[in-house]
Amino acid sequence: MKYILLFLSLTASLIANAQCPIGSAYFWTTFTPATINVPVTQTGTWKQNIIDINIVSGRTYMVGNCSLIGGTNPSPALGTSVTVRDASGAVITWASDATGGVCAIFTATYTGVAKAHFYRDNCTTETISFTAAAVWAGCSVPTPQPATGITVSSANLSWTPGFNTPIGYEYAVTTSATPPATGTGTVGVTYTATGLIPNTTYYLHVRQNCGGTLGWSEWQKKEFKTLNCDKPTISVKNITPNSADLKWNASTGSTNFDYFVSKINMAPGTPLPVTTVNTTGTTASLTNLDEGTKYYVFLRSNCSPTVRTEWVLDSFTTRTICRPPVLAVDYVTSDRAVVYWGKAPTAIAYDYEVSQSPTPIGKGTKILANSFQAFPMKDGQVYYFHVRSICEDQGFASTSDWNTTSFRTFPTAVGNVAGNAVTMSVYPNPAHNMITLDINGKTAVDGHVTISSLNGSTLHTQAVNSKATSIDISKFPAGIYMLKYTDGGFSEVVRIVKQ
Repeated sequence: MKYILLFLSLTASLIANAQCPIGSAYFWTTFTPATINVPVTQTGTWKQNIIDINIVSGRTYMVGNCSLIGGTNPSPALGTSVTVRDASGAVITWASDATGGVCAIFTATYTGVAKAHFYRDNCTTETISFTAAAVWAGCSVPTPQPATGITVSSANLSWTPGFNTPIGYEYAVTTSATPPATGTGTVGVTYTATGLIPNTTYYLHVRQNCGGTLGWSEWQKKEFKTLNCDKPTISVKNITPNSADLKWNASTGSTNFDYFVSKINMAPGTPLPVTTVNTTGTTASLTNLDEGTKYYVFLRSNCSPTVRTEWVLDSFTTRTICRPPVLAVDYVTSDRAVVYWGKAPTAIAYDYEVSQSPTPIGKGTKILANSFQAFPMKDGQVYYFHVRSICEDQGFASTSDWNTTSFRTFPTAVGNVAGNAVTMSVYPNPAHNMITLDINGKTAVDGHVTISSLNGSTLHTQAVNSKATSIDISKFPAGIYMLKYTDGGFSEVVRIVKQ
């Protein structure tokens, strides 16, 4: 049979024997440490002859230089005694041995503190030294160890045996700190707990069986907590017109991840697409995407075969390629022409260049509008108009290729050469409500006037049957418009301003 030992190295000034009254000689200083916490072993330097023992009712204790404990005989060797008293000073037990083998054995009748007094039997002051101990003579308890390998649903548990050699153990894993009545039997000292709940506090309860009259020890417990299965956090980087990079954190408790990408924001409970990808990594590169398109990224953490997070949603939009505008030409006369184009996606401005070169020869001139009147120009000549887009998309700036259109200005009319020149004037310009178109000179039949916006949309058409024609522009929004007069032999464009 083995016992829990507490060996205490003691040097004391000792007086009296068990019949001597308690005097100041017993209490004039304190121990370091002052209390034996049976059955936890303590060591220390003892400076006087009284020690406290924490006792539990029903347990049997041995105090002193007991044969079952070991230790050393006192020096001087003879006449050393030990008396155990309760808090009131009443003697619980005492022992004195002429050979110096002093051992007091008692069974506690209460839970609290008992005081052990060591002294010389001759009631005289004398300094002696010896090794004393206090033990609990029951089945010692095992010691649960900190849990290892903790996941969201499992943990590796272990314990070490107590001082007595056990014949087996019982263990239980519960969410209550209160020990169970019984547990699962085993002769091993390890157990892997599975099927646990994430982010939950558990207790390993374990006791050992010392066999025979010692029987079962008390339960001992060790607390641990399972990991939480945390949702991952997504970030999207390096977005281009047809690709993007995904990155997410290795969230607590996760072992692998599922993700998929969709153009549709799928509602919870929607069947998963077949393109769901499983990975143990934390990055993914997406390719073959459509430009200028919004995508939704769905990601979840798998923490065990049965434990996973809800889907986490993020989204991004691929960039749009910066493209040149589509050009159109109208209102061509002998000395001018209007070039216009629709707004290019993501364009914030344009560069233009007018020349007689079929390829751009410079960097161009920046313009915010999407139309331009080229003036003045030579009659009967071919000109080239080059435009490119200046784009900004999601903070990325880019410039498109050039797009080019060409046109030829009208030659001077034959009538003009013969002295029968036709001239046109519009007034007032700017105007609020009405303008007048005056035609001077010989004109052909079927004359008409057209007013258009700068993007080429026709807003008003009217026949011209006289030298002076009134035109109502009162319903036009304030802005700049192009007025074009055409008949069988003459055509001219002027810019008008509506106030």
